[in-house]
Amino acid sequence: MLRTALIVFLALVPVMALGETLTEAERAEVRDLIRQHLIENPEILAEAFEVLQARQQSAQAEARAEALSELAAAVAAVGG
Repeated sequence: MLRTALIVFLALVPVMALGETLTEAERAEVRDLIRQHLIENPEILAEAFEVLQARQQSAQAEARAEALSELAAAVAAVGG
Protein backbone atom coordinates (compact mmCIF):
# COMPACT_ATOMS: atom_id res chain seq x y z
CA MET A 1 0.00 0.00 0.00
CA LEU A 2 1.98 2.97 1.23
CA ARG A 3 5.07 1.05 0.22
CA THR A 4 4.26 1.43 -3.48
CA ALA A 5 3.75 5.19 -3.17
CA LEU A 6 7.00 5.45 -1.23
CA ILE A 7 8.85 3.46 -3.89
CA VAL A 8 7.49 5.74 -6.62
CA PHE A 9 8.51 8.80 -4.63
CA LEU A 10 11.98 7.47 -3.89
CA ALA A 11 12.43 6.58 -7.53
CA LEU A 12 11.68 10.19 -8.48
CA VAL A 13 13.92 11.83 -5.87
CA PRO A 14 17.18 11.26 -7.78
CA VAL A 15 15.61 12.67 -10.94
CA MET A 16 14.37 15.75 -9.11
CA ALA A 17 17.66 16.11 -7.24
CA LEU A 18 19.52 16.36 -10.53
CA GLY A 19 17.31 19.26 -11.47
CA GLU A 20 15.63 17.33 -14.23
CA THR A 21 11.94 17.84 -14.66
CA LEU A 22 9.36 15.28 -15.52
CA THR A 23 7.51 15.57 -18.77
CA GLU A 24 3.80 16.23 -18.61
CA ALA A 25 3.20 12.60 -19.60
CA GLU A 26 5.45 11.37 -16.78
CA ARG A 27 3.70 13.63 -14.26
CA ALA A 28 0.34 12.33 -15.44
CA GLU A 29 1.58 8.76 -15.06
CA VAL A 30 2.79 9.42 -11.52
CA ARG A 31 -0.54 11.06 -10.62
CA ASP A 32 -2.40 8.09 -12.09
CA LEU A 33 -0.24 5.62 -10.15
CA ILE A 34 -0.78 7.46 -6.89
CA ARG A 35 -4.52 7.88 -7.53
CA GLN A 36 -4.93 4.19 -8.37
CA HIS A 37 -2.96 3.20 -5.31
CA LEU A 38 -5.16 5.35 -3.07
CA ILE A 39 -8.31 3.94 -4.65
CA GLU A 40 -7.07 0.40 -4.09
CA ASN A 41 -5.96 1.23 -0.52
CA PRO A 42 -8.36 3.82 0.92
CA GLU A 43 -7.16 3.07 4.42
CA ILE A 44 -4.15 5.23 3.56
CA LEU A 45 -6.45 8.24 3.36
CA ALA A 46 -8.08 7.34 6.67
CA GLU A 47 -4.64 7.04 8.27
CA ALA A 48 -3.55 10.38 6.82
CA PHE A 49 -6.74 12.01 8.09
CA GLU A 50 -6.10 10.62 11.59
CA VAL A 51 -2.58 12.09 11.53
CA LEU A 52 -3.95 15.42 10.35
CA GLN A 53 -6.52 15.47 13.15
CA ALA A 54 -3.85 14.65 15.75
CA ARG A 55 -1.62 17.45 14.46
CA GLN A 56 -4.50 19.92 14.51
CA GLN A 57 -5.47 18.93 18.04
CA SER A 58 -1.87 19.29 19.17
CA ALA A 59 -1.60 22.73 17.57
CA GLN A 60 -4.86 23.80 19.24
CA ALA A 61 -3.67 22.55 22.62
CA GLU A 62 -0.38 24.46 22.21
CA ALA A 63 -2.26 27.61 21.22
CA ARG A 64 -4.55 27.30 24.26
CA ALA A 65 -1.57 26.77 26.57
CA GLU A 66 0.20 29.80 25.11
CA ALA A 67 -2.93 31.95 25.46
CA LEU A 68 -3.38 30.87 29.08
CA SER A 69 0.26 31.62 29.81
CA GLU A 70 -0.07 35.10 28.29
CA LEU A 71 -3.27 35.70 30.26
CA ALA A 72 -1.62 34.60 33.49
CA ALA A 73 1.31 36.94 32.83
CA ALA A 74 -1.08 39.82 32.13
CA VAL A 75 -3.04 39.16 35.34
CA ALA A 76 0.19 38.95 37.32
CA ALA A 77 1.38 42.23 35.79
CA VAL A 78 -1.68 44.08 37.08
CA GLY A 79 -1.30 42.57 40.54
CA GLY A 80 -3.94 39.87 40.29
